[in-house]
Amino acid sequence: MTTVPIVCDAVSIVVLRQTAEGWQTLLLLRAHPPLSWSQPGGRIEPGESAAAAARREMVEETGIQPTALYHVDYNEMFYEPERERISLLPVFVAIVAANAVATLSNEHHDQRWLSLDAARALVAFTGQRAMLDHIEREFIQRPIPEAQRLD
Repeated sequence: MTTVPIVCDAVSIVVLRQTAEGWQTLLLLRAHPPLSWSQPGGRIEPGESAAAAARREMVEETGIQPTALYHVDYNEMFYEPERERISLLPVFVAIVAANAVATLSNEHHDQRWLSLDAARALVAFTGQRAMLDHIEREFIQRPIPEAQRLD
């Protein structure tokens, strides 16, 4: 019997800032396939915790230091046909200053700060939209869950 492995070797970070216009999230346009809009994220290095990877990837991909980092109690999951595996990524929320400005790494071509509604309309994958729904429900419509704060 052939099986498809489930691998957890990366993290996903939803970056949020609260402005006068309301909450916004940061999306980045990938420079490599899939060429789509997504939240920051990346591989967990050997010996590194998922939370440490989220902090590192956040700074590497955006140049922004979060003011607070939260575990979300949600995992992003998707099938990667080119690798014949299912990836399972723990999701983190990074709260940043209202005036935060991202500096793109060579992994991305563009960036946009968007309302969650606009972000849902722009992302390509169902799982991304479901993740943004969860973040809106648990971090925006309700008080931010301080019990999930990591720093």
